[in-house]
Amino acid sequence: MQDKAILKVQAHTTANTTFYLVTPFKKFLFLSSGFILFCGLLCLLFSIGYSSYNYVTLSKIKTKNKQLKSDLNLLANQLQTLNTQLVSIAQTEETLRICYGLSSETGFAGYATGGQRNSDEMFMELVSPLQRKFSQINYTSKALNYNMKATSKQLSTLENFLSYQKNIWDHTPSIKPASGRYTSNFGYRIHPVHQIRSFHFGLDIANEPWTPVKSSANGRIVDTGNSHSFGKFVTVDHGNGIQTKYAHLSQYNVKEGQLVERYEVLGHMGATGITTGTHLHYEIIDNNIAINPKTYILPTSEMVD
Repeated sequence: MQDKAILKVQAHTTANTTFYLVTPFKKFLFLSSGFILFCGLLCLLFSIGYSSYNYVTLSKIKTKNKQLKSDLNLLANQLQTLNTQLVSIAQTEETLRICYGLSSETGFAGYATGGQRNSDEMFMELVSPLQRKFSQINYTSKALNYNMKATSKQLSTLENFLSYQKNIWDHTPSIKPASGRYTSNFGYRIHPVHQIRSFHFGLDIANEPWTPVKSSANGRIVDTGNSHSFGKFVTVDHGNGIQTKYAHLSQYNVKEGQLVERYEVLGHMGATGITTGTHLHYEIIDNNIAINPKTYILPTSEMVD
C-alpha cells in the first residue's frame, strides 16, 4: 500500500510539470529506437550516395558507349572503303593477266568473308549491338587481311612477269635509228655500184652528213671497225639472239663491250665503204638470219619509251 502511495505522489503534477518514472525497459526501448533511427539514416545517406555514384558512372558509360559506337561505325566505313579499293585493284590485276595471256588460276578468285563463331560470341551479338558491330568489323578485318596478302602475292607475280616483258621490250629493236628517207629496202635489188642483181640484207636511210645514228634498243657493243664494203660500222648485241648493225658511218662514238640504251647515239651518218652517197645501212640479225628492219620499226605513236 505504501509503494502505491509513493507512485501516486511521484506522478503528481507540480507547477504544470508532469514527472514520469523511467524504468529500465523504457530506457532500453528509447535507446533501441534511437540506434535504429541512426542506422536507418546512415543507410539512407549511403543509398543516396551510391545512387548518385551509379548515376554518374552510368552517364559516363553511356557517353563512352556513344563515342565507341561512333568510332566503330567510322572504322567499319574505312574497312569497307579499303575492301572496295582492294576489289578494284584485284580486278585490274585480273584484267592485266587477261591482256598478257597469263593464267587466271592464281589470279582474282573472289574474297574470303566471315569466319567460325562460338556460342558465346553469338549470344553476345544478340544482347549487345556494340558487340555485334565489333564482330562484324573483326570479321571484315580478318577477311581484308587475308585478301590483301593474296592480292599482294598475285601482284608480285604480275610484277615479275611485267618486269621480264619490259626487259625484253627494252632489248628489242623498235625505232628508226636515224632520221631521213628510205632509199633502198630489204630484199633483191640492182646494186647501185656493181649494177648487178643481189640481195640487200638491210635498209638504207639517207640524210645529211653527220646526222646522228642511234641504237634502236638496249644492248652491248660487240663489234666496231672499218671494212671495205661497210666502211665504219658498229654492231650491237641485244640478247635473245638479236643483233643490229649500223654501217657507212663517218665516225662512231662507242667501243666494244660498252652498254648502250635505246636512243643513245652510236655515231654519225657518213659515206665510208662502198657507197654512192651519205646514208646509213641498217641491219637486224635474228639468230644469224637477216630480218627486214621495217618489221621492227614501230610508228612514233606506238612507242612507249
